[in-house]
Amino acid sequence: MKLNCKFIISVALIACLMYGVIIAKIVLASDHKTQIAFSSGRDGNKEIYVMDADGVNAIRLTHHPAADSHPSWSPDGRRIAFISNRNGGNYQIYVMDSNGINPRRLTQGPRDWFPAWSPDGQTIAFESGGDEEWSSKIHVVSPDGTNLQRLEAGVPSIDRHPTWSPDSQRIAFVSWRGGEGPEIYVMNANGKNRKRLTHNSENERGPSWSPDGSRIAFWTSKNEDTIIAVMDADGANRKELFNEVWDGFAVWNTDPVWSPDGRIIAYRSHTIGLNEGEIHLMTADGEHLGRLGNLHKGGDGHPDWFAPVGLSVSSAGSQPKILGELKEFGARLR
Repeated sequence: MKLNCKFIISVALIACLMYGVIIAKIVLASDHKTQIAFSSGRDGNKEIYVMDADGVNAIRLTHHPAADSHPSWSPDGRRIAFISNRNGGNYQIYVMDSNGINPRRLTQGPRDWFPAWSPDGQTIAFESGGDEEWSSKIHVVSPDGTNLQRLEAGVPSIDRHPTWSPDSQRIAFVSWRGGEGPEIYVMNANGKNRKRLTHNSENERGPSWSPDGSRIAFWTSKNEDTIIAVMDADGANRKELFNEVWDGFAVWNTDPVWSPDGRIIAYRSHTIGLNEGEIHLMTADGEHLGRLGNLHKGGDGHPDWFAPVGLSVSSAGSQPKILGELKEFGARLR
């Protein structure tokens, strides 16, 4: 049977092109790993670092005598928002490239905290107040520092720690409104239609929205400890997750944040009197996976995940999925 020469050449060209695409994807995956940004005092001063999702290859991004903390990735992974008191001692919101260069100040307030980059990349939410911690309100600003707006300006309340829904349409936050709290609320991105989600006598703080929008993780006080909990996005089905107990020592588990595929929660664990804070992992169902990295004087905290979109896309169509990466390193941490 004779084969047409043009057909053979065409098949060969297609094969070469497909091989090139496969190699390109392998290079992309190897050069753009899932990473966690975090703050640490390991070098004697609070700075921003990034590390691979298995806790290795930690790289220091900021090098400033002031304190830098609370990193938040942009959705494309090219920039990181953070807080710093490098301007006269007041904490304000800054943005830098993801390699640590080109830091730029966005806000001018006397106390700006907890930046949260919206999933659509258009807005950074943060808490801002006067000279006192307990005068905070949720604000939003564009990544270039324009369009600064205070949400719910006429509502008497103390509002803190914003986090975005995956569709960028809603913001969950902590509030002491009405003399109660702290409790977790949700409102539209414009500050309207607020709704209270938690109704407990315990302190509820640090909300973090799951990538598929179905759940919110947060931390809550329990006796002398604080623990990580999850609930449905409407406040139903509250569940307390893993809580490490040390006899005679209080354990504060705070700052939960979801992995981009929603399977893992990273959080800060601080055993009072034994360490200064470590980043740990647990499954979304509460199975403890272990500590990331080694113990460091000065403590690690405020983790935030990033995974390149090129690795995969979840069923929701908007969040990256980690192609089995998290399955593997969970076992290695045990």
